[in-house]
Amino acid sequence: MAHCPADLLDDLAELFAEIRDWPGVIEKAPGVFYVGRKPFLHFHRQADGRRRADVKGAGGWVPFELLHPISVGRTARVPARSAPALWPDAQYSGGA
Repeated sequence: MAHCPADLLDDLAELFAEIRDWPGVIEKAPGVFYVGRKPFLHFHRQADGRRRADVKGAGGWVPFELLHPISVGRTARVPARSAPALWPDAQYSGGA
């Protein structure tokens, strides 16, 4: 399944800006985030056109269906200080 095109993620720009500020997080491509060398968040466009986010937790990848458009105020936020608990194997330096 292909990653979601950047133009279909424009409604998530504010959320992406927040994630980019997390220590140790790198955005390798639009909407594809890593902690150190390990991926932890990316988005797919499904065959029927719907979007899906895949988030890597301690137990593996967890899919989330995303409506389009979505407002950041309605999305679940994960504070940067939670990153070590979600991704204990990641190289992570600090947190907010």
